Amino acid sequence: MTMTSITPLTLSPPRFVLCFGDDSGTFAVIRSGVRFTVNVLASDQRETAITFAGAGREKFADTTLAEVEGCPVLAHAHAVFLCAAESQMRVGDHIIVVALVEASLGGGGEPLLRHDRSYGTFVAGG
Repeated sequence: MTMTSITPLTLSPPRFVLCFGDDSGTFAVIRSGVRFTVNVLASDQRETAITFAGAGREKFADTTLAEVEGCPVLAHAHAVFLCAAESQMRVGDHIIVVALVEASLGGGGEPLLRHDRSYGTFVAGG
């Protein structure tokens, strides 16, 4: 799935807060207890973001995957975080998940950002 917001929670150990609709198929997988990855897309992966914003497994049909410690990752992602769900809480029609970051990779180049319903890269003060 494509998330428009991932919130850092703690630095030591590193954790994120992720929010899922309670009908999310992705959350159903995470709830099962498997480790999962958070992929930060590179600036040239706009189409990947759009594809993964849709529903269904066919989004994997034209996607190149790699593997890190047994977890699938999007090839050529800007950065990858290998995570485990540490806790979860229902709030209204969403589930808030605290994800413990077990490993991280990458970070070179420019990340893909979304602002004001547009994808791109943005320069501070520009």
